[in-house]
Amino acid sequence: MNEWMRALRDASEHDLDEERGREGPRSRKLLAVVSATAFSMLLLELLLTRMYPFFLGDVSSFVAIPVAMFGLSMGALLLHLWRGPVSLRALPTLLPAMAFATLSSFVLLFLLFNLVFGLTHHQLQSPPHDALKTAVLSLIFVPPFALAGVVLSVAFRQGAAWVGGLYAADLAGSALACVVTPIALHHADLPVVICLPFWVLWLAAVAVYSKVRVPLLTGGGGFLALLTVAAANQWVFVEVPDPDVMGVRYSRGHTVVEHAHRWNDISRVALLSWAKEGAATQWRVLHDDGVSNVVVVPYDPELVAHPPEHDSVHGLPKLLDHPPERALVIFAGAGRDMIRLHQQAGGKLDVTGVEINGLVPEMATLGGDPFHLRAFYDLPEVHLRIDEGRAFLDRDKTRYDLIFAGSNGAQTAVRTGHVRKFLDTDGAVRAELDHLEPDGMLVYYVQPYGLKLEILASELAARGLAPLSDAIIAIGSRPEVRPDNGDTLLVKPSGFSRGEVERIVAEARASELYVHHAPFGHRGPPRFEARIAGAPNADIPIPTDDRPYERMLTVRGFTPFPPLSAFRDLAYSLDWIKLFTMGLFLGLSVLTVVVFYAVPRGPRRLPVWAAAWFLGTGICYMLAEIGLMAKLELFLGSPLLSTAVVLASFLLANAGGSAWVGRRRAEGRPVAPVVPAVLAMILVPLTLVLIDGVLVHHLGHPVALKAVVGVLAAAPLATVLGAFYPVGVGLIDDRGLSELVPMTFGLATLSSVIGSTFALVVMIDVGAREIVLWAAMGYALVAVVAGATTLVRRA
Repeated sequence: MNEWMRALRDASEHDLDEERGREGPRSRKLLAVVSATAFSMLLLELLLTRMYPFFLGDVSSFVAIPVAMFGLSMGALLLHLWRGPVSLRALPTLLPAMAFATLSSFVLLFLLFNLVFGLTHHQLQSPPHDALKTAVLSLIFVPPFALAGVVLSVAFRQGAAWVGGLYAADLAGSALACVVTPIALHHADLPVVICLPFWVLWLAAVAVYSKVRVPLLTGGGGFLALLTVAAANQWVFVEVPDPDVMGVRYSRGHTVVEHAHRWNDISRVALLSWAKEGAATQWRVLHDDGVSNVVVVPYDPELVAHPPEHDSVHGLPKLLDHPPERALVIFAGAGRDMIRLHQQAGGKLDVTGVEINGLVPEMATLGGDPFHLRAFYDLPEVHLRIDEGRAFLDRDKTRYDLIFAGSNGAQTAVRTGHVRKFLDTDGAVRAELDHLEPDGMLVYYVQPYGLKLEILASELAARGLAPLSDAIIAIGSRPEVRPDNGDTLLVKPSGFSRGEVERIVAEARASELYVHHAPFGHRGPPRFEARIAGAPNADIPIPTDDRPYERMLTVRGFTPFPPLSAFRDLAYSLDWIKLFTMGLFLGLSVLTVVVFYAVPRGPRRLPVWAAAWFLGTGICYMLAEIGLMAKLELFLGSPLLSTAVVLASFLLANAGGSAWVGRRRAEGRPVAPVVPAVLAMILVPLTLVLIDGVLVHHLGHPVALKAVVGVLAAAPLATVLGAFYPVGVGLIDDRGLSELVPMTFGLATLSSVIGSTFALVVMIDVGAREIVLWAAMGYALVAVVAGATTLVRRA
């Protein structure tokens, strides 16, 4: 093995020796190494952002960030512990090592998922098993990030003569990955996109290994071509979840088969069938990483002329005094609710459906369109829009007689990085009411409506409309009232007439539904009636666009090793795995900091004040970054796009802040630590005001334009935040401790692990705005301490 590694190193023709200067191909080759490393690893981070919600279960999309940062810190730790000399000649050897580590991590991920851990459905939690899966499937991706950390650290340390070009190559590669990854996932399946970092690292190796360029071009290119073809045919990098687990309660007594699946930038989408002897086969499309499922029903023109009687909730809108002529269906899926409403209206209904994921109707029409859905989509009065729901509502100026919000799993998936939850907030209800005709009706179909009652009560009162008790009819499939377990609300803001109530109640009972509440004497249990009749309770934490979750985390009573009986409570299990994930990364980070200090590099240690600078400012940095990602989720309509946009903005703008610090040091006028702290203290809340006060009111613009605006909105703050690390390195260098720079990089990345992990979990309770404001308070504290230290020294 050592001889093979030595041969690879020698094949680079010593082109990256630092003593040979910058001229000619040598600098270009080093730039290729740095840019390829940055591109590949950021692409890997964004791929994990997309993959982890499905593979790990009930965690955040943003958990990929602490994984990447922890890996980079491990690279810095390796350099810190390395006692021998480190030269640029070692970098070419690390390119194939990085590619091999990335490939091995992916192979292990799919093998362990398919053969050992399996799928975790959010309703079937096994916390000890899920904790082990989270730890293993997260940490197997640490090696490629660690190797990337070594490459970048060595390049910047030994290539100091052209550090500006190297830093530009790093940022250019990272920013390009932020652009390419969402586009690639939108147009190609996940296995194909997984091959992309291998192609980039191969191209960089071809550029560096001059002596073996031809064998690399033919052998390496041929292997990657075969790998890509295999990926395109779903022969490699394919997960095989248990269909029974995916179907959960629908699987009982049925034979469940997954017929096809595909990934895009939004989620994994799969077409499944449920077969049972003596019964018709059911078809569903599962998406949102297994959280949501779409019932697929065929379109039959005969049922338009002769609609079925007693068609559950879909037959109720036609019983209004003025039956709807124009309807909007939110969470349209493959069109089930649209088809049934259209049938019940005898085809005399202009119906628009909004579905965020275009793969859902595409999956439902596979195999020659066996359900005849394209014939339905092509009707002139039918409009299926592939769009994020809130963006559509912001852009659309139509008023509807009926708005039908289909059943969805967003409320029960209490996690960050899940964009559908923004259609269950107070902002969503306001947008829906704004699009409703004065005498129109809202239907919330089979959804937890406990907190929605509070939102509706406040909105109806604020608009001077009918009191809540006169404006709703609550219908369930069970005799007991279970407002937090999924029943149906009919909401008519102008108030139901007596005739409407009598017709709807009679039809609901004929459809074997239970009427829990209706005006004109149809009363439910006292507690339920008290909740409806009472004034809105401002103390109840309703879902908002800032904190779009239906419940708080169960933090009190958390223990790493609870009795197994505690996991019988689904809510406790869902929260426990989030808190465990936070504890895992926080614990690993603290342990790594201890190792950095326990094993010093040379006779000197990093001063405590310097460690506090890198850790403290780094944690504040990640609080601001993660908080802004969450704030921009709604604006951009996608957690992946939000992550890519904020990372791109921070990467590019950080370069400006770092360059400013470097220019001031070169001029002999180093930037005082208090300056960026004061600027950050001011810009953090200003950026929050810009996003909260301006951007979220312009959701309907094209995604490409919103991405550019998002980058520009975060850029001023990101420019300032890019100054903190070089200011700290300058302080270390002034004290003759330049050999400890790898340790400062390690501490900075560890602070990112701590800050990001803490933010993505605590945000569920306090909201994104609070997380960003905590960053502002942290920078204010840094400003006070730095300012006081400066005054003491001058005195």
